Amino acid sequence: MHDPKNLNYFITSLGAILAVTLVLTIFQRFTLSKAAAKLDSSILHFIIHKMLSLPMSYFLKRSPEDIQRRNGVCFFMTNMRS
Repeated sequence: MHDPKNLNYFITSLGAILAVTLVLTIFQRFTLSKAAAKLDSSILHFIIHKMLSLPMSYFLKRSPEDIQRRNGVCFFMTNMRS
């Protein structure tokens, strides 16, 4: 009924499952963080490229707050500060 061999097998199996779960979780977090960093970088590159391609008259006619609001940059700037 209480066979020590079965208990050792059970504990070893649980340890192996825990180790595999840990490795997969670390891999998942690493992959997702790399993807998020790449996405953030590409979004900021896109915004900066678009803003730098605008004519100078666009910036002269508008206040910095208006430019940020119109281009949706406020969201990124507030997230970059934290």
